[in-house]
Amino acid sequence: MLDNAKIHHAEDMKIASKILNIELMYLPEYSPDLQPIEDLWKIIKSVAYLNYYKNLDELIWIVTEGVFFHI
Repeated sequence: MLDNAKIHHAEDMKIASKILNIELMYLPEYSPDLQPIEDLWKIIKSVAYLNYYKNLDELIWIVTEGVFFHI
């Protein structure tokens, strides 16, 4: 199952899937209900955008660990 990102429609991807005998199935154009990761992205964005970070390490911590305090 693939979303409609451009990379998923690349010719190399189609060729590789044929060689590996993999059937590609695409999700409908806009289907966040079928993509649970979208819920997590929403939380990460809301936490990341609402804070000021002193350095990259602090931002990385928020995205990898701190975001789970907001779930």
